[in-house]
Amino acid sequence: MRDAPERWRAYEREAKALEAAYAYLRTAEAAREWSAAISRLVDAQDRTRAAARYDERAADIADAQYRHLYADLGHTQAGYPEAKDWHIGDGFGGYFRDGLTAKVDRLLKEQEQHLAKVRRLSGTAH
Repeated sequence: MRDAPERWRAYEREAKALEAAYAYLRTAEAAREWSAAISRLVDAQDRTRAAARYDERAADIADAQYRHLYADLGHTQAGYPEAKDWHIGDGFGGYFRDGLTAKVDRLLKEQEQHLAKVRRLSGTAH
């Protein structure tokens, strides 16, 4: 687990900041400073994507879960009750998929598609 708890907390902070930056774009205030608001969103996206480096630990955790698939060892017994909320992904035999990075990438793509649609439908140069 090493630094997994700290990495997860860092991701949660950045994900909340990203959510706030994206939500702000739907306010009237954002229209007055659209370019700056978009810039802050991009910064928040970059920080959230960087915080998804938690996947380095998630891959180890997923592999351990796979290796001990039938063991009766839960988050609490392992000493990390908060781990029940962590996004782990799937791992087995050195293969890892659907980690936090993939989840963040899907979210960022959805945000960018939404903004492109807003720009297209509003006919603005934003």
